[in-house]
Amino acid sequence: MNRRKLRRKIFQWLFELEFRPDAIEEIKKKLDTEFLTEEDREFAFNIIEGVWSKKEEIDEIIKSHLKGWDFERISLVDKSILRIGIYELCFWKNTPPKVAINEAVELSKAFGKDGSPEFINGVLGAIFRGDGV
Repeated sequence: MNRRKLRRKIFQWLFELEFRPDAIEEIKKKLDTEFLTEEDREFAFNIIEGVWSKKEEIDEIIKSHLKGWDFERISLVDKSILRIGIYELCFWKNTPPKVAINEAVELSKAFGKDGSPEFINGVLGAIFRGDGV
């Protein structure tokens, strides 16, 4: 499976965790039922586990890069996408920064609302540059 499709699945599983936080083990088991290569399974597991375990730290990074935005008003879709992008930018480091940002923008085009791609791009770009939005 290509990484873009895999990130879509990762996004969906992380979004599910927003509503069922106790389902992390169930979601990890879903990785075994997907037709994934071992490399894809490992990538997905690392991103899901990493985002979930660093969620509070990632949310603080988001908050520190918001100007004129209230964190609580960001949609769960956008938060989930930002968390994946930030995890890949700041913690995973196996994805080139421009790829991590572009993949997050593509997720926001598929799942976000009007204005989401620009918002996601702005926040992740600010984090990459080290400034505020």
